[in-house]
Amino acid sequence: MPDWFICNECGEAFPIHNCHQVDLSPGCDNPETTGDLCYWCADAMRYWRAQQRDFDPAHAVVGTDRAFGVEIETSKCPRYIRIRNKSCFGAKPDSSISGIEFVSPILRGDEGLKEVQTFLHYANQYGFMVDDRCGLHVHINVQNLSPLQQRKIAYAFVKTTEVWHSFINKSRDNCLYARRLDYNCADIQNCRYFHNFAASKDRYGWLNIAAVDCHNTFEVRLHQGSLDRDEVCNWIIALLRFVDAVKDIKYRVLDELFKGDPVLQFEQIKQLWQSDQLSRYYDTRTRLNTCVSA
Repeated sequence: MPDWFICNECGEAFPIHNCHQVDLSPGCDNPETTGDLCYWCADAMRYWRAQQRDFDPAHAVVGTDRAFGVEIETSKCPRYIRIRNKSCFGAKPDSSISGIEFVSPILRGDEGLKEVQTFLHYANQYGFMVDDRCGLHVHINVQNLSPLQQRKIAYAFVKTTEVWHSFINKSRDNCLYARRLDYNCADIQNCRYFHNFAASKDRYGWLNIAAVDCHNTFEVRLHQGSLDRDEVCNWIIALLRFVDAVKDIKYRVLDELFKGDPVLQFEQIKQLWQSDQLSRYYDTRTRLNTCVSA
């Protein structure tokens, strides 16, 4: 007869080989663990789904009611289970990091941005950390856009690649999970079926257009891991405003708009953002050789 134990969570008896303990502080030097749990309770405690709900589409800050989602990777997250009932974010494993990946539900508008801020507030309060292996991924909904509009967005991102890279830590330039793209603007413009073209691309490119096939999104994987509220929220706003600004611009106009070097392209992007606050923020962040705007 097998030895038995009582699960500390559900109170049921299970064979001893079904006994598990959950690491409550992934990546930490002195991990804390739960008591004895059955497989099902351990799995439910360790990981959970994001809590989906409706969000007010008002968007005075974000600048668009376009839906988005955020994935925040961590290297250390002591007693991360405490955040479960204080944030709508879910938690899931990721073998490329030492901590936990926290995943938002589908967000929208300024209210959705506040949910990101709420998560970051508790993450900082509880001492979560990131390292060079961590990334910040933003999904931008393109489900309601035509294939032509999706092409225009991808085209504009590729055209301004160096500007977006200039906002990010140099350590991300050679990241295996946010690679330089293996296609160019001509490939995007000339492909016969954009959906097939996008689905065939590397999901670990810094601009993951393959996400349109399974998530109806474009995923921007470029940003380094961060728990800084201004850094994360400004990045989300910058991407969303850019997408809405370029989706209906003709190719020849995009070519004219972004025909200069990255410094001049950055000036055009600031015009498209229509946000003095955002422009001032990235004036101080860019690695381009440019003067900070007054």
